[in-house]
Amino acid sequence: MRKDRLTASNFGRICTMRKTTLCAKTVQNMLYGPDLSNNEDILYGRNNENNARKRYELEKNVKVNKCGLVIDLNHSFLAASPDGFVGEDGLIEVKCLRSARKEKFIDCDVKNKCYIIKNGGIRYNYYKF
Repeated sequence: MRKDRLTASNFGRICTMRKTTLCAKTVQNMLYGPDLSNNEDILYGRNNENNARKRYELEKNVKVNKCGLVIDLNHSFLAASPDGFVGEDGLIEVKCLRSARKEKFIDCDVKNKCYIIKNGGIRYNYYKF
């Protein structure tokens, strides 16, 4: 399901490609890139995601409904896999960074943008479609 679609996690990479970047190489990396399923950082994130989601529910007094792959009805080649839906029009994407395991809970409530906080600075690489 996911392999034939442009997902939100790759959308930023596509939108910010330089003119000199070979499209074929980028597509090949997205489709057949290295298997990261046993990467320590990825395993840490997966192991802590449910706790982070529950903490968000408690701190925000909301219910997060888990979901899987969401395919755009008008453009079936576009998809996203948020970690859950919040209310009528919200969603949550949980990132549990091993490098930030001692940091405080970070709350970003910004319409139409998803911010990544890295090394104390804010940048964004994910887009709402």
